[in-house]
Amino acid sequence: MGNILLAIEQKLDGVTGDQTSSIDRMANTPNEVLGVATRYAESVGKASEAWGKIGDPGPNGNPPTTGETAARTIRAAQQTAAVALGVASLGTDMLDVGFANLTAPLAAICPSMPAATLMGMYIGTPHCHPTHPPSGPPPIPPTPLPSIGMVTLGMSVKVLINNLPAARAGDIGLAPSCCGIPPAWFKIKTGSSNVFIGGARAARTTDICQACKNIPDPPVASAFANAMQVAGIAVGAMGMAADVAEAAVEDQAAMAAAKAMSAAMAAAQMAADAAKMAVEATMWKDPTMPPTGSMGAITLPSSSGTVLIGGFPMISVMDLAKAIMNRLKRFKAKSNDDDGAGTGAC
Repeated sequence: MGNILLAIEQKLDGVTGDQTSSIDRMANTPNEVLGVATRYAESVGKASEAWGKIGDPGPNGNPPTTGETAARTIRAAQQTAAVALGVASLGTDMLDVGFANLTAPLAAICPSMPAATLMGMYIGTPHCHPTHPPSGPPPIPPTPLPSIGMVTLGMSVKVLINNLPAARAGDIGLAPSCCGIPPAWFKIKTGSSNVFIGGARAARTTDICQACKNIPDPPVASAFANAMQVAGIAVGAMGMAADVAEAAVEDQAAMAAAKAMSAAMAAAQMAADAAKMAVEATMWKDPTMPPTGSMGAITLPSSSGTVLIGGFPMISVMDLAKAIMNRLKRFKAKSNDDDGAGTGAC
């Protein structure tokens, strides 16, 4: 009993210390948000500088070779494209940083959970697909089936947790147990409020997932999200090409190997993102009962669970924007219906 009380006291002391540091972090929110804008401004300056250095002499003082000029041009183009993409994501990045800092005291009192990775297990609520067996059509009664699967696509190939790619909010997994056609997939909807991996919220055990949703997103929000994904893949491809070109003209073997490794990692991430986007185009086409589909969570980490991530569950800013637009669309439709009520001819 004494050991239990001692453990509780130590935990409370730790929470008190975390609260103190989190309050300091909350107070520093304006500086952190300003830092995001400052880093973006620095990236703009680096892109401009890269274009200006294309014709500069090499390390040995000689004029740049054709290969060096090509590598510098590709790198400058990649940095410029990244800056252009950064304009669209600057607002969400500032919101993410500001929200993480403002809610730091709340995140400090939430328990840390095991990080989710490739092959992490998902379990969702039972639902049925009544247009085909085994859940229909009539006279077969609508038969709910469980939604069970594992994290499969997306993830960050550059961040490994126990040798497995880290999962994030927005990544997807295969969950065929509900017998949807084509095979059903689920999407991780929430992640850590204050820990990000590769620009997305880090997913943990107990984070919420959704499968077989049959309510489409608003077209504008869906088109913007798809455009951002395509642009991100394109910038990644340019970065990979720049790394390959720089590795080819690098004199030092160690630097050439590092550039080649960076290019390989970029290629792997681009392939993972492209595969995820291709699958997302086929997701959630099979009608379900209920139309909201299945809600579940990541229940078991695929690794030993030794890596813990703090914060409370939070959806991505993009998903929040989609939800707001969907709500506004429904409100507008309801208002139009109300305006038309009672106008029939006598």
